[in-house]
Amino acid sequence: MRYGFEVLRLHPIHSGHFSHNPASAQILQKIGMVYEFCRRQSIDFNGVDYVDIVDYGILKNDWQAN
Repeated sequence: MRYGFEVLRLHPIHSGHFSHNPASAQILQKIGMVYEFCRRQSIDFNGVDYVDIVDYGILKNDWQAN
């Protein structure tokens, strides 16, 4: 995230994970990202089923505070 905020000069950084993968949510939370929203059935997963994408984000100000 340092590269994103300091070199690329991003203000928000966003990431997402499949809703059926809670371990990814734990990693995003551990690095300071917070839940923002869920995009329901937005990805065709292997042509079999549609899955939800859960989005997390962090602002530069929040990252600097930690």
